[in-house]
Amino acid sequence: MKRTIFFALLALTMAGCATASREANTNQNANSNTNATSASTPAETKPAADTGGMDSPTATMTTFVEALKKKDIATIKKTLSKSSVTKLEESAKAGNTTVEAILMEGEDMSNEKMPQMKNEKIDGDTATLDIEDDKTKKWDTVPFVKEDGVWKIAFDKIKT
Repeated sequence: MKRTIFFALLALTMAGCATASREANTNQNANSNTNATSASTPAETKPAADTGGMDSPTATMTTFVEALKKKDIATIKKTLSKSSVTKLEESAKAGNTTVEAILMEGEDMSNEKMPQMKNEKIDGDTATLDIEDDKTKKWDTVPFVKEDGVWKIAFDKIKT
């Protein structure tokens, strides 16, 4: 059964504890300081073009989808807000596993097509983007926040 990219990560994030309990023997030597480098560089010293392909919510979602297809954990984490990564790390820790194990465990998304996106709305350092669920043809709104000059997906801000 195929799930949309949006719901795939949301399910992984919110269900991390349940998934992790099946992976109790997973290696736990993951580095949880993924944002240390970006946090130490003031935003005003970064070149304007140094957005890593995340200069709009749509660009960030595209980067996220491509990384999810490749199971590129580092890039997936870079597209998520700090608080979303923290929530994912907490789920992993509670389930006695790692974020990497949770993300790698997800279904194979390599053949998924890029979802339709519309209605990008930016309001200061927050934004939303509508993503179409390919299966149901319904639109879901994904929240974003601007951190260190780039747009990040804020899965932690989704009201469930």
